[in-house]
Amino acid sequence: RNQRDLFEAWCTREGRVAKPCTTATYVEYVAELIESGKSPNSISVAMSAIRTWMPDDKKPGTQEARGMLNEYKKEWARRVGV
Repeated sequence: RNQRDLFEAWCTREGRVAKPCTTATYVEYVAELIESGKSPNSISVAMSAIRTWMPDDKKPGTQEARGMLNEYKKEWARRVGV
């Protein structure tokens, strides 16, 4: 399944609107991916796929999600010894 399908399925399970999604939904999904232990690169791909899928005037904000991902990248690097 592609990233958009996975996001849509998660939104359905969580009772959230997938398209257009709010910044809060976007941030929650990124947090879920981090908690599930996905690689930082996989999360970045998902973030990009979701954001580009949204209408131009309805794209979620990225500042908080990017900050979370950047912190996670540091943790990931320590954990895997990169």
